[in-house]
Amino acid sequence: MTMVESHPTWGRHMDQYYGSFTFQALMQELHSNMLSAAQRANIMPMNKGMSAIRAISNIGQENDSNKIKSMASDITLQTLRDVLDMSWYKMTLAFLTEPGLIRGCIKLMSTVIPDGHTTASPFSYEYGYLCFRIATISFDLCLTEPMLDSAFKVAAQDLRSGRIHPVVIVAGIVADSAKRIVQLSPTLKNTKPVNEAVLIVPTRDVSHLLEMLWTNRNLFLRTILHTYTPGMTGLMYIFWQLWRIGRQRASNESDIRIGTSLYELLRRYNLACTQDQDAALSVLLFDTQFLEDSWLERRKLIDAKDSKALIHGYIYRITTPSTWHYRPHVRSVPPVLEFVVRFAQPGAENVFSALFADTIGFLWNETEGKQQMSGDDLAGITSIFHSLLKLLDIMPDAAHQAMQTLVQELVNTDLTGLIARLIVLRRSTMEKSDDERVKNHQFLTKVRTFFERLGSKIPPHLLHASFAKNPDDWARYRDYLSWCSEMLGSSEHNRRYCDAGWEVWREVSKTFSQDGKMTAMTDSTIKLSIVVSGARLCSKGPHTRAWKSGTLEAVPI
Repeated sequence: MTMVESHPTWGRHMDQYYGSFTFQALMQELHSNMLSAAQRANIMPMNKGMSAIRAISNIGQENDSNKIKSMASDITLQTLRDVLDMSWYKMTLAFLTEPGLIRGCIKLMSTVIPDGHTTASPFSYEYGYLCFRIATISFDLCLTEPMLDSAFKVAAQDLRSGRIHPVVIVAGIVADSAKRIVQLSPTLKNTKPVNEAVLIVPTRDVSHLLEMLWTNRNLFLRTILHTYTPGMTGLMYIFWQLWRIGRQRASNESDIRIGTSLYELLRRYNLACTQDQDAALSVLLFDTQFLEDSWLERRKLIDAKDSKALIHGYIYRITTPSTWHYRPHVRSVPPVLEFVVRFAQPGAENVFSALFADTIGFLWNETEGKQQMSGDDLAGITSIFHSLLKLLDIMPDAAHQAMQTLVQELVNTDLTGLIARLIVLRRSTMEKSDDERVKNHQFLTKVRTFFERLGSKIPPHLLHASFAKNPDDWARYRDYLSWCSEMLGSSEHNRRYCDAGWEVWREVSKTFSQDGKMTAMTDSTIKLSIVVSGARLCSKGPHTRAWKSGTLEAVPI
């Protein structure tokens, strides 16, 4: 990648400033500042910060674009850093509770117009991102001001020791508050008028910020994936209120003009959401779900690069849980994956295989240590396979290289072993109700459809060359299904479930067998004696597993 020189005013390019604004960098800065403060009086940084806040707030009061541009020339990167330096200590953090500061930052963001651009691109450079970061923190402070003192008292010991950053406490409070308000006032049921004062700043400023984020939604995604911006649900909550205010005047117009942008930004943010913001974001996602049809009619993919960025964001989300402080649950993955797949298009097929591989790896991890799989979890897995099926359909028929890579990844991640594992985890003993039986049926049907489509989409020579290499694995899967059939008894439920499991396996064999021999072997009569007590039959590859006494255990390679 070509190194982009720092801009004399706006500083580092986006690929260069990311590393300075991770969660780890935030905590390191906190410890450094605490050490520094112990060695000197804290008056000078505070004076500089207050001066910076006043200068930016003055810009917030100005509406003339030429004057804003002129005044912005006095706001340097150091000015913005001086403001952020106020956030590391709870007493000085309160000075950022200033609507004028938010307005000024929004107007400063609009001045970042790189060469070749006709509109603002604030995330392209550090300057624009710092303005966004300050505005987000300030919004959160304005929303939570009455609750801060008590929260800081509760966390006093952690604050003094540097175990927690003040803005992290604010982020948690704003998320809890937003969640509660949205839950108590769902949009479709709410009839009470919304006071514009909830927006903290004038409607035109919030609208302008939303427009900038929407126009730069591709860079917005890249930025939030690689940085830690605390309390983002506070900002999304403000946008949510803006949309509801618009609906009071003309619901259809507001849904189209504001709602569809909000709908997509929420789902892009979902790719980078931290654990403390997850519950609040979930209720916002649920409340805006009815906008899906309007969004589908008007959604616009920026380019194949944006499609790849979304896919990489999804992969990053499910493979680096430490980055986001928690591991996503299998039930939370389907809506994220569905959103990403909606943007998949020809030109991005080279990264499809990575999405398949990491999703299968994620599902393998979900089965670890489990004796059974709950119906709700299985429903989530069924939805995941539905999205994978859609992604398979999108892959161009002529993309043979991408197909070959995909097939190899399916082998390496032991997709067929995963299916066998899930069939066993949902054995008939789980069928305690009609609802459970329906979930089993939906899962088995979706898996059969997936393999049918795989067999019709991928040229036979690509499939057979990879999957026919390991006949021992096929025998292992066959033997385990036989174990399932014989050990679980001859009840009507078990018979139906095992028959359905065999139907899936016949489809798998039909898809991958080179000459029909494997299908014949799968259909042959199996003796229970094949599965001996304590026997370990291991698959090959990075997901080496062992079948033992009805469970699947990890085996050291």
